[in-house]
Amino acid sequence: MYTLPRVVDDAEKWSQLRDKLKMLRLKSLQVNPEAFSSTYAEEVKFSNEVWEKRMTNPLALHLIAVERFSKTESDLPAEEISALLSGDWLGVLVLIGPKEDGTVSLHPSRSPGVSSSSKPSLSSPIDRENASMPVYELNAVFVVPEVRGLGLGKKLVDTITQLGISSAKSQGFRAIRLQVRVDADNQPARMLYRSGGYVECKVETLASKEKEKDGVKIPSTMKTCIVMERLEELS
Repeated sequence: MYTLPRVVDDAEKWSQLRDKLKMLRLKSLQVNPEAFSSTYAEEVKFSNEVWEKRMTNPLALHLIAVERFSKTESDLPAEEISALLSGDWLGVLVLIGPKEDGTVSLHPSRSPGVSSSSKPSLSSPIDRENASMPVYELNAVFVVPEVRGLGLGKKLVDTITQLGISSAKSQGFRAIRLQVRVDADNQPARMLYRSGGYVECKVETLASKEKEKDGVKIPSTMKTCIVMERLEELS
């Protein structure tokens, strides 16, 4: 598990990381189009600048699961960037935050975590003295089909949850609320988050856009979403 750096001085390595993120994201849109607010047809047209904005967004932390060819820790690349470039990317989970409200709007032409609503921007400063419980959201989880069922999804969830807790502690918050929105019909996903300490707290109804998979149009629908939360007091 490695976090995607937001800044890389080496232009060649930066472009390689960007291309790997793009490939994994586009694969997720092809495999699970119903799970995302944007479509493969939209995002495949994105410029390199758009992909790089996602990488540099200060409120979006990308956790990447990388295929390991070595069985011993001593043989793993010491540098995080080298490790990210050394193997295939098998999964991703994005942590968005901290923010004051419990909503995130992911417009396809914007970076994760950029709000299009009239509510305070996610980049607005938070009064840490009075805001005792900022919100971090788990978003855009994906594991490639070839390695599903091996516990990789749980490892992604557990790791990014701890990263969120560590982030909140380092910023002086007294507590943290971690949220994730799951399709009500996706029982495996609900069980995954329950195993990570998340509980179902409310139901939302969302409208999905018309999408296309393998040349077949998937009509727009109304779907029920379960908001799951994990609350942590920080010492």
